[in-house]
Amino acid sequence: MIALLILLVLPFTSTPQSIQTGVGLSGTWHDEQANSDWTLTQNDTDITIVNPRGVKLRGKLANKHIKYTDQTILSDTTSAVCRPYVGQAFEFPATFKISKAGDRLERKVPDTVTKGNCTIRIGQMRAVILTRGK
Repeated sequence: MIALLILLVLPFTSTPQSIQTGVGLSGTWHDEQANSDWTLTQNDTDITIVNPRGVKLRGKLANKHIKYTDQTILSDTTSAVCRPYVGQAFEFPATFKISKAGDRLERKVPDTVTKGNCTIRIGQMRAVILTRGK
């Protein structure tokens, strides 16, 4: 009877983040290339990322990945199709892949993002690699 009750309860509990990643992710993360700091806050599988510009991004932790929606602003263009979108944000799905040791995050983005008829290449964006702050 007791074993049956345990089996019924286990499927409804969430997996603790320590089992998913092995470490907590909250804290300061450093982008060496841009010499800037990012802040991550973790509440179970909910992740809040604050980039150096102060933009808050919300994501979900799943199997050594943080999945979230990122954005880029189209600053200028020579394309007539994209001209109406200059200054606008283009949102796209992004992922931070968490290293096995839990001390490095690497951002992965799609090759392109489209708004209306305007397609821009974001796969060529600077790679963002964050290491745990010291």
